Amino acid sequence: MNSELHVQAGLWHGNAVLFLEGEAPDRRTGGGMAEDALYQVALRGGLRLTTDLALLDPRPVRAWRVVIDDDHQVTLEWPHHRPLFDHIPLDLPEGWLPTATETGVVLLFAGYGLSMREHATDGESHPLRHMEHVAYTGALAAGAVRVSLPVEPRYPVDVAIPASRSPMDEPAQEPLPRGQRVMTG
Repeated sequence: MNSELHVQAGLWHGNAVLFLEGEAPDRRTGGGMAEDALYQVALRGGLRLTTDLALLDPRPVRAWRVVIDDDHQVTLEWPHHRPLFDHIPLDLPEGWLPTATETGVVLLFAGYGLSMREHATDGESHPLRHMEHVAYTGALAAGAVRVSLPVEPRYPVDVAIPASRSPMDEPAQEPLPRGQRVMTG
């Protein structure tokens, strides 16, 4: 049995959001699937238990970051040595990218019972419909995560930057007469 991770982008109350749901083999029970695997890992990684959506903490969670590249592929960095997912082409709803880049924040919702696993192949996954119930039952972790975009160069590529000069390149200066001072501005 392999782990599964389901990711879906959406908009919620003027915020860009990413919904996450994942399961993995449960090592404690000898191999059954743990439907709450991603939820448990997200809580240990710093996302917060969320039982009331009206009381979300707006402070960004440390060590988590959403990176959006030039091709609009998304990477989610988290407190591990490898990203949770790396350069995936998400179906971003209209308005998601401008909202994420203007606010500099994406809300992450990691839970179980969001119906993403059940509807992974039929396009009927609607985590927004289940989010309030999942939060109420204590099966939702959430947090605000900073957004990073590709770094653009400060100068156009065709600008020539002068090579550094060594003291050997400087013209020789006449020694100053004894006792004379040099004034510098």
